Amino acid sequence: FQNTNAEALRTAARFVELGARPYELAHEFLYAKKFSTLKLLAKALESLTVHGGGRIAVMEITQSMLAHAGGLMSDTEGFVDYAASRDDVELAALLRELGGQEVRVSLRSRNNHDVASLAERYGGGGHRNAAGLTLHGDLASARAIIIGALEEMLAANTRSKRS
Repeated sequence: FQNTNAEALRTAARFVELGARPYELAHEFLYAKKFSTLKLLAKALESLTVHGGGRIAVMEITQSMLAHAGGLMSDTEGFVDYAASRDDVELAALLRELGGQEVRVSLRSRNNHDVASLAERYGGGGHRNAAGLTLHGDLASARAIIIGALEEMLAANTRSKRS
């Protein structure tokens, strides 16, 4: 991650010296997935749309997708990173339909876009490159709000680079 520094790497080295097994930890926390999680990821990837000339990527998880995959909302942790992994994407969002007219939004950014400022506008938080918020309303409304806000952020950053 961008905030990885020498101190973090020294600490990791110390853990290995004390017996931590990096391969096993990485496998358990990054690679091992339940079948329902993979089915849910496939559905989420099918929902991927791009905006802002390909610089914004948005994915969503609906209650129907969860039911179809037999998964849980907790299975979707990290899914936003798939949207952000596209090579030309600078801003990414994952919208998760919680039910009861609530949508949880996870945001990721690169190239000096501050998604924490967007999250804070809606009562959320995080840091410059990773943030989250909850919107009240249906998924379509939340999608429109987030795409509009991300397009504004992209345009504003483009304008400031020209100045």
